[in-house]
Amino acid sequence: MRSDLPGFQLCSKATMNFSFLFSFYPFFSMELVMKVLPLFIAGGVIASAALAQGPVLNGFSVYPDTGNGLSTSFTSRFQATTPAQKELEVLVKYSKAGYGPLFDGSLGGGTMTMGAFRRVAQDQDAATQEQWRVIVRKDKAGKPDASATGLIFRSAPSLTPKGTGIRAWVLTTAFKTPVKIPNNADIYVGMEFAAITGPKKWPQDGQSNHCASHLAAFPRGDNPRAGVPNPAWGIVHGTTPVVSQPSGRWLRQWVFTSGTVLQQGGVDPNNTRQSPKGSPNYASGGIYPDILNTTKNRFDNISLRIVDGNSKNGFAAILWDTGRGPGIGISGIFGKYGLGTTVQVLTALPLGTTGIKEMIIPLGPKTSPVRSILKGKRIHWQAFAFKKIGSGFRTSFSNVATHNF
Repeated sequence: MRSDLPGFQLCSKATMNFSFLFSFYPFFSMELVMKVLPLFIAGGVIASAALAQGPVLNGFSVYPDTGNGLSTSFTSRFQATTPAQKELEVLVKYSKAGYGPLFDGSLGGGTMTMGAFRRVAQDQDAATQEQWRVIVRKDKAGKPDASATGLIFRSAPSLTPKGTGIRAWVLTTAFKTPVKIPNNADIYVGMEFAAITGPKKWPQDGQSNHCASHLAAFPRGDNPRAGVPNPAWGIVHGTTPVVSQPSGRWLRQWVFTSGTVLQQGGVDPNNTRQSPKGSPNYASGGIYPDILNTTKNRFDNISLRIVDGNSKNGFAAILWDTGRGPGIGISGIFGKYGLGTTVQVLTALPLGTTGIKEMIIPLGPKTSPVRSILKGKRIHWQAFAFKKIGSGFRTSFSNVATHNF
């Protein structure tokens, strides 16, 4: 029995000075720095504007595409195929090396809150409904802590919809009380599948989740450079939980938080593992872009994507640094400042009527000195969103997103 079936298509601070980057980006200006930096350095002078009807929840999904699902490789139960009756957790690791302080922008600051969770599920026989739960776990020695003390959150059970034949759904679970999740730490988020109780076994029956694979054998999927960490983990429960790491893949799932979301992307113009060709990749291909790989002739550019439904028609300043800090709360600003002491402002972007903005940052031709200098380094990014409301401003720091070059 195989676990992977074709997916449904659904409608310490660095010592290097990086000031050279600005010569490549004419939209940077010292005037912008002087206008924006005082807003968060002297955060106490900002009038913090409350939202009349509560915060909008912003979706965070580490997946190659941002919504069309056309980078899905297959649907999978990870290792729970034989025996099919075992309960299973399928999880992906959100590493603080890529995202941290993770989603640290909840109202009041200090703690991430998950207001809802969404996944793309598949049921091989929709006539028999399947039970599932949302799971969040701590890290222990580089893998999910499968013990009772390692469990951060386990939701009440939900059922897949009832239907006929093989069906796929986008399933959303909203929480009456937002779930508190630790910041600036490695965590594992995913779902728990209950045992298959029908007369049929996998793959004739049973639920799974859509995934984007690192493996080149699949024409669609993630597009990282070689040798990147594998984010996927599975836990099969029995007398002793069995924790294993399946081949590289991301689950097609979303965490919804009230904080401003910033994601780092990679842009390989020749990438056909997503559609359209050459689209920005926001999974491992974005966390670990291939900016100078002469053997594969890949010279990726990079991208950033901001999502903040609370700052529609506002602006976001893009900050960057070669170092990171522990996270500093500033009065009047949602979230925490998470960069170092040599922060620079790259640009400011209008967020428009959707609160979503994407920018592509070219790194120049393959002979560009920018590529050689960045190779092996890290750049940490953070967005500072601001919107005028009444006589004051609503201001928010995003999570920190890191490009690992």
